[in-house]
Amino acid sequence: MASVTDSTSNHGPTSPPLPKPPLRIVLLFHPRSDSARDLAKAMYQRFSGDASGAVGLRIPIAYSPDNDDGLPPDSPDWDAAEHTLVVVLVDRRMTRRIKNSTAKEWGNFLVEALESAPQGSSAHHVLPVGMDDRAFDLDERLGMNSFVRLDTIPADDQAWREDELAFQVAVRALHLLQKNVLPSEISTSLHPTAPLEIFLSHAKVDLPRLDASPEERNRDPVLALLANLSEGPVDGWYDAKKIPPGGRFDEEIKAGVLNSSSVVCILTDRYTTREWCRREVLESKRSGRPIVVVDALTSGEARNFPYLGNVPTIRWRNDAKDARAIVGMAIREALRYQHNLAVLRPWKQSADVVLGTSPELLTIGLMARPLKRVIYPDPPLGNEELDVINLVADETTFLTPLSEIAARPKPAEFDLVGLSLSGSTDIRRFGLDSEHLGTLADDLCLYLLVGGLKLAYGGQINHDGDKIDDENFAIRLFGLVRSYLPLAKQIGSTLKPIANYVGWPIHVAFGDDEYDLYGNEAELHEIDPPDPLGVTRDELQLDDRGWCPPKTAAQRFAWGRSMTAMREQMTADIDARVAMGGKLEGYVGIYPGVLEESMLMLRAKKPLYLIGAFGGASRLVVDLLEQVARDDFTTAELQRLFPTIYDGTIEHYRNAGIEYSTPEQIREELGTLGQQGLSHVLCNGLDDAENRMLFHTSDPRTMIELILLGMARLDRPRA
Repeated sequence: MASVTDSTSNHGPTSPPLPKPPLRIVLLFHPRSDSARDLAKAMYQRFSGDASGAVGLRIPIAYSPDNDDGLPPDSPDWDAAEHTLVVVLVDRRMTRRIKNSTAKEWGNFLVEALESAPQGSSAHHVLPVGMDDRAFDLDERLGMNSFVRLDTIPADDQAWREDELAFQVAVRALHLLQKNVLPSEISTSLHPTAPLEIFLSHAKVDLPRLDASPEERNRDPVLALLANLSEGPVDGWYDAKKIPPGGRFDEEIKAGVLNSSSVVCILTDRYTTREWCRREVLESKRSGRPIVVVDALTSGEARNFPYLGNVPTIRWRNDAKDARAIVGMAIREALRYQHNLAVLRPWKQSADVVLGTSPELLTIGLMARPLKRVIYPDPPLGNEELDVINLVADETTFLTPLSEIAARPKPAEFDLVGLSLSGSTDIRRFGLDSEHLGTLADDLCLYLLVGGLKLAYGGQINHDGDKIDDENFAIRLFGLVRSYLPLAKQIGSTLKPIANYVGWPIHVAFGDDEYDLYGNEAELHEIDPPDPLGVTRDELQLDDRGWCPPKTAAQRFAWGRSMTAMREQMTADIDARVAMGGKLEGYVGIYPGVLEESMLMLRAKKPLYLIGAFGGASRLVVDLLEQVARDDFTTAELQRLFPTIYDGTIEHYRNAGIEYSTPEQIREELGTLGQQGLSHVLCNGLDDAENRMLFHTSDPRTMIELILLGMARLDRPRA
């Protein structure tokens, strides 16, 4: 997270402008192409939702905005990141010449995008991908442009198609981060030239004899890797090929390591008995190169080389297909390393050292002194490991984004932070999907919990009544606390249990299975209905437990009043609220729940952080504050959504003398508030420009940084 630096302004303490994300990947496809969307989701998991580390790569990724017309966006947003990689997945669905001239619009978009980001001179890049044989019919002007050719891979081999696209995307993303531009000579076909290089460290004694059979040669990891590299946009540094006659081994190897994107060590039974193999490992560590170890052991080693640790390992199974996975991992680790450096550099202060991977005894021991502070990517190392490193680190401070937040004093102004969060039915309009919302919820909650805050959530857990929400965020939050308890202990933090607010009649249906979910990870706050409720037991058709579904007008009236009571109690208890997503359909009551929670915070003048990128009720609040017309939130629209229920429910409110606001009144109220200034009405420590950034950014890191920044300002004593 970006550190906060005091300065003077009318608003109070402020910080430098938040840096743009170093890299953003935009995956564009026809919104009605299921195969393209599945491929895009696979790329999201590899480049953003990846779980191989504590928080994964977390490269911001966006999809095609889906406005029900099948058309592309107007143009790429080149200003959203330092480097943007636009990947256009072209298939037969996109090339259909039917209504709205879909193919023509996509063709124009791709042609113009390629022209606006010329290869060899632009900090951005456009990557066309041919998913099937019809892709090349998109536009005749693209006849001279090379595509990534997924059409040459069998359609039923989804894993291969995903591997190939992930590899091609990683190569170009790595180029943008390393070189700032993509070399003009790189091709986008399946057999391009090779401007990147992987250093292959191996023991010559393990190579097959010259008279070895083709089968033996195919089973050799070095030869299999070289064969694979010869077909892609990455070269292999191989001593027999790269060291010229008369060249010095030490100088050439050092140059080879320094010029490589990553180093692949082929660990065999005899690898660590070879001096030059050990030298290559040490030079790689000294140079800070990402390393991947290929475990090709057959019997074992008498002594494992101690400096081969702290790196990812992949097993060689005597199968040439493994070469594809190894090369992919090597490029992926190189991308992870460069992306980590780019993300952490804004943290750097004078004399700091920024690492792209976790520190270790060797790398710290080789660094120049004095060494005051070392910044490295999450996850933080355990105290037992840091104790060993500190034997050579003197008074050095080691920190990651998570450990830095854990070390901050707990905000005195904040004890309990509420979450307004549920699935958003219109999220695809904004180029995102449910996995984006889930990932952000995980990351945001983790940072808040590690910072010593307690989180409150008003969602339900599973019960045997009607299920209201497709995504059970309550259970997800409980699991988050459980999963990260060991990590929190490592960095001296204690994760507080989730305060789960549950209104009537949901909790009356709880039994042992539900109550057993509460404990170290969550605590239950059962909120009773208002008294009097305003309807009789007979009208509600309660069962023996006191449960009723929200089906009739009377039942929905009772549910709505009870959910309001729960939200009012939660608003009274919490010190701030973060709102994102939120259903605009399928909710209980006369308003969307996230909208009502936001309105209660605004009326109470308590800090509210609104994230609008995921659409839903949070975006509705954002739009109405910003005077954006929202014709989908009117009395007539709610009557359409609930044709047999809405008017009857409102009649119960009137008959019971219960005050309520119509959609038109809420629109007017929010519009008036928006005219008073966002910083004034949201009370969240952010100025108007920062609030607008939080409203609209799709970068999870920026969202988290802004929320933490606002809380830090509010926590400071006023002059």
